[in-house]
Amino acid sequence: MSRTFPPSPPRSAALLSGALALFALAQPASAADFCVADATAFQAALNAAAANVQADTVKIVQGTYTGPFVYTSSERYALSVLGGYAAGCATRTLDAANTTLQGDGADRVLGLTATNGGAFTVEGVTISGGVRTGDGGGLYASTVSNITLRDNLIQNNTATGKGGGAYIASEGTMYVERNTFSTNGGNEGGGLYVFTDHGTLAMTSNAFATNVSSRNGGGATVITYLGTITLTENSFDSNDTFTHIYPTYGAGIFLQVQSTGIATFVGNTFSNNQAGSTYYGAYGGGAYVTAPTGATILTNNAFDMNSAKNNGGGAYVTVLSGAITLSGNTVNANSAGGGGGGAFVTASTGTITLVDNAFDINTDLPESDFFSPLTD
Repeated sequence: MSRTFPPSPPRSAALLSGALALFALAQPASAADFCVADATAFQAALNAAAANVQADTVKIVQGTYTGPFVYTSSERYALSVLGGYAAGCATRTLDAANTTLQGDGADRVLGLTATNGGAFTVEGVTISGGVRTGDGGGLYASTVSNITLRDNLIQNNTATGKGGGAYIASEGTMYVERNTFSTNGGNEGGGLYVFTDHGTLAMTSNAFATNVSSRNGGGATVITYLGTITLTENSFDSNDTFTHIYPTYGAGIFLQVQSTGIATFVGNTFSNNQAGSTYYGAYGGGAYVTAPTGATILTNNAFDMNSAKNNGGGAYVTVLSGAITLSGNTVNANSAGGGGGGAFVTASTGTITLVDNAFDINTDLPESDFFSPLTD
């Protein structure tokens, strides 16, 4: 019996077909959306997203979800975790109060790890009640790609290590925008701990209130190596650093720029922050900024009623061969038990530039608003 076959395509058409197939394989996989309405479904979505070779968005229906929740992936695809959706996820109300990720009292709330560099976005959720032996009491996010935290409430979390409220680490660009970090506690970075290696951090319009650290950064700790850090219009209020057995630094914020990075503060407010220690020194009530060979620029910030057991009631800023510029800042009613009730500023072989700053009613042991070895 004879069999009839369709004619073979011309050689050029076959080559084109093969090329198109290879091109299709080279393209990014399409995105996947998950709509979740209970804790089991949320964790199942994270599990699926970790392995589906796609960029993923997990949409969370308004409600309370008890963790812990974990995402670990070796893929390079982005993950977005978004709160505030109505049932069915057709509409959304962006308000962190309507979607709560709750800790179980034994572990952190949400852990996100991308070993090969997927980007993370967490937006519109409350993260509360996390407890961690280690880093990241409420949230832990680590990747070599970008991280975005936006419009979240991170409160009442604790960690024995870094980042009581949240720990984030990246070599990419990090955006921390319009979040509230409240009543969190950790060893470093009570509210937030950030590490960036050669990356960029933009912190904008966040509120840090009543967080505590036993070492550095009651409100926040930021560490960068060859990175660029910009803090714009954030508020740091009533944060503390306190311990019996260590020196402490930066009750509002502790920021360390390693190597030749740049730190810029614009329009931030620091009020009622307190750096203390029972047996050792405590420095930088509002802020402690160190950039040995980098640049530190403070413009139009307000430091009010902060205190430090030792030096720098309002702020302590230090470089070795780097540059410090203070311009248009107001520094009022701060106090220090040592020098620089308003500000303590040092540069070993670097430069200090002061332009149009206002110091008033600051107190310290030598009764001076401002202390610098280069000027006093």
